[in-house]
Amino acid sequence: MLTLLTPIKGTIDFGEGTDVGMYSRIVARGTVKFEKNVLMGNHVYIADADHEYKNPTIPIMYQGITFQPKTDGSPNILIGEGSWLGTNVVIVGNVNIGKHCVIGANSVVTKDIPDYSVAVGMPAKVIKRYNFDTQQWEKV
Repeated sequence: MLTLLTPIKGTIDFGEGTDVGMYSRIVARGTVKFEKNVLMGNHVYIADADHEYKNPTIPIMYQGITFQPKTDGSPNILIGEGSWLGTNVVIVGNVNIGKHCVIGANSVVTKDIPDYSVAVGMPAKVIKRYNFDTQQWEKV
């Protein structure tokens, strides 16, 4: 018998043209929003909540969920228009990924990524930004 101590009730909003890769999972306690034309690779995991772990004598699965709603009413996770999340990307917490970003395969995003950026790693860090004056991607 399975009993959830804290039922997960949230909203997932997919913008027009969004493509979710196979075997991906999205967990929303608040709101997870995808703007238009977001491309996700396979095996992407996105969650705006996490497991509670305050008492090491109780199994984690019975301790509930931690969740920090945004106070301004904006989505807990926002993936900007035209962005691409590579295979095996993990996004956790209250995170905004800007418009036209690339998140490299196997990256773990725990902080905001600005518009027109390429971010990679664990945790993900911006390595390139698009310069509109030179019309080139430039290393950061």
